[in-house]
This record gives sequence, C-alpha cells and structure tokens, in this order.
Amino acid sequence: MRRYIFLLIGSLTINALFLLAIVGSPRGPQMVPRAWGIGGGSFVSRADVSVASGATVLGVANAARIALVCTNNDSLIAVRVGDANVTATRGVRLAPGGIISVSATAAISAVSEGAAVTISCSEEQG
Repeated sequence: MRRYIFLLIGSLTINALFLLAIVGSPRGPQMVPRAWGIGGGSFVSRADVSVASGATVLGVANAARIALVCTNNDSLIAVRVGDANVTATRGVRLAPGGIISVSATAAISAVSEGAAVTISCSEEQG
C-alpha cells in the first residue's frame, strides 16, 4: 500500500498546482514531483484587502468562481473566514501567514482576531 504526503513546492499558475508527493514504498520514502490541473479557465489577481474587526468582503458572489485563494500577510494576527456572519470567534481560522482556498460561489468575508491585517486574494474562474 502506498501512502502519499503532499507538499506545496511551487506556486499557483493559471492552470497548474505543483506539488511534491512523498510516496511511501517498500524501499522507503521516494519523492515524486507531480502537477495537477486546477480546472479553471482563468486565474484573476485581486487587490489586497485590509481586514479589521468588522466583516470585510474578500470575494463577492460569483457563479463562475471555482476557488478563491487567499493569504494572510500578517505574521502575528489570525483572521476568520466565512459568510457575512463571520466574527472574531466564528468562521474558519486562517493563521498568520496561512493560505486558504475556498470553493464556494457565495460571497466570502473575513474578520481579524486583532488589529487590521492585509489579505491577498486571487480567484480561479471557470
């Protein structure tokens, strides 16, 4: 039985996500580079967003969206990601320096758990 551990070693491009698969085999772990197609027709960069204590929209509702990929650029403060009801204690926690990919066509918002932070997002569209 093979077991896979995937590590991001490249960056998102328009149509590919480059990963390093560490494959467990009877001879021990082997590193195998892989590239998977993401599936979207375009990857659109968005302006950075300052997220503070109130819900801030990271991505408006978009039926063509496949994923919204966001990075928390702060090194100390986490943010919460969710719908318009997101709060500093409600939603998915995005750690400092963390990256999240949200596969939803609804509006996506965020709230800082502390002081204002900068979030960078790009959107994959079909």
